[in-house]
Amino acid sequence: IVKVLEKAGFEVEVNKADSGAPLIESTDADNPFSVHFYDCTDGKQCGTIQFESGWNLKNGINAVTIEQWNSDKIWGQAYRDKDKDPWLSVSVDLRGGVTEANLLDVAKKWDGLMSQFADFIGWEK
Repeated sequence: IVKVLEKAGFEVEVNKADSGAPLIESTDADNPFSVHFYDCTDGKQCGTIQFESGWNLKNGINAVTIEQWNSDKIWGQAYRDKDKDPWLSVSVDLRGGVTEANLLDVAKKWDGLMSQFADFIGWEK
């Protein structure tokens, strides 16, 4: 997964989540995100990964804007955290295997989704 993300142009670092599962974090300042691993056996053979990124907005974002994104998109679930800041995620089921080409496609879609979502919420760097 790390090799595919690097091939997609991301700089990444492998860490461990509090649960002991692997955690991949982007070190690319333009596209900060994490890849969380779920349904793992002893921190390996994980069944699901989830790409996730959040934006810290001064006044948060309203629920109607989040609902609009979710109703218009089939990729990239948006939600708000406790501070009403917007987050975006994409889950990938790994059970049964996934090809490098498929994962590379997901990584490229994710990159585009982050840019689209940042524009949608009015994010300014």
